[in-house]
Amino acid sequence: MTAFCIQEFTISSVYVYETRRLLKPSENFQKERTRRVMRHLIYVNVLLILMDVTLLCTEYANLYEIQIALKGK
Repeated sequence: MTAFCIQEFTISSVYVYETRRLLKPSENFQKERTRRVMRHLIYVNVLLILMDVTLLCTEYANLYEIQIALKGK
């Protein structure tokens, strides 16, 4: 589970970095739209990281029932 979280953090970081790099040229023409897309992307990635950290905490606290309920099927 810890390795999965580290992998998820790495993928999220690369995704945000590459999206920023791709949107950089359009920033001159659509500054507000580019900012809005980056804000939403960062919000989604922060939410994803919080969910991963919550799962990780439940695993280390041996709260198996809660962990399974949070994971879903």
